[in-house]
Amino acid sequence: TYFFDNGHTGFSYAKHEQEYGNILEADAFIDLESDNVKYELEMRDLSNFVNKFKFNVSHTDYEHFEMEGPTEIGLDYFDRGTDVKVEIIHSLLSKSGGAVGLNFGSSKFSQNTKPYEPNNKRQNVGLYALEGIAVGSHKFTVGFRHDYHDYEANAFTSDDGAPTEGGDEGSTSFAATEKSFHATSFSVGSTSKINDKWTLAFNVARNERAPNHDELFVYGEHHATETIEHGDRTLSDERSNSAEVTLSWADQGNAFSISPYFMDFSSYIALLDTGVVQYHEHDGEEEALPVLLHQNIPADFYGFEFQGNINLAGNYGFNYWGDYVRAKNKNGGDLPRIPPLTLGSGLSYQVNALQASINVEHNFSQTNIGPQ
Repeated sequence: TYFFDNGHTGFSYAKHEQEYGNILEADAFIDLESDNVKYELEMRDLSNFVNKFKFNVSHTDYEHFEMEGPTEIGLDYFDRGTDVKVEIIHSLLSKSGGAVGLNFGSSKFSQNTKPYEPNNKRQNVGLYALEGIAVGSHKFTVGFRHDYHDYEANAFTSDDGAPTEGGDEGSTSFAATEKSFHATSFSVGSTSKINDKWTLAFNVARNERAPNHDELFVYGEHHATETIEHGDRTLSDERSNSAEVTLSWADQGNAFSISPYFMDFSSYIALLDTGVVQYHEHDGEEEALPVLLHQNIPADFYGFEFQGNINLAGNYGFNYWGDYVRAKNKNGGDLPRIPPLTLGSGLSYQVNALQASINVEHNFSQTNIGPQ
């Protein structure tokens, strides 16, 4: 990175490699690798109204192999994409300032092993704005974002299982498909100083999210999870209304905040068990695998998050945090794959530029388990 009088510019490169086992099969493991190259430019105080200009471009090359032994690849997964973001921090409308930005990108998914998902390309463009207005001890914020997503999937023939044990395995063919989505989100919030130690914030939002390529196009056996996953090319946007309250306290370096929230999904994209079973031959044995389908359902999410820190003597500090979420299918039952209550704490130490910490986190049992 090179720093100049009113900003900086630079490149970064990050590489991540990981191998981890699969609890469903003794010799199976995931071999994962990701490379990321990023360029960033930031310039400050460009005029009386433009406080900051940001530009960055990032290219990610991700791949993983689902190994079924030392050399046998069960499934491969390649995803390569480039994203660009331009943002301006300004004070055109008020002294509180605001931000406007544009991001766009292009990605490509491919695989070479057994049929699981068609090769596909996707492009996205997003425009967003966030404005703040201060009125006495209150600050109001208004946010807006609109995203356009376009997907192009190649023609694809799946490897379906047999409907009955000992039956003939079949297949399903899909023509080349193009799908596009417009997703618009907006939010309104306020932050109020109750006194010199306590702050109360409130935020309501209308959120929309376009389906991702897996949710739309996947259609095949996933041996790493011992399931059959089916996407749905007729999926609509995920849509929700949410409300969140945050109560914060700070005093001489000590702090605490808690944020309860509620999200009402008129359309939540869930991966649910259909109750259908397909029989697949694997290593000379026939496996009965459940069929899971990505689908739009109504749902409710509610929970809370909290965090805090306490200054201790001798450059030490004590941190603590936690979160809990409850998720229900409005059609009945709990949603699967929802994390349980998590609590954590840590001890930190800092002297000059040296920082050290040790953390402990406990994940409780999840008893509200939906069909999966």
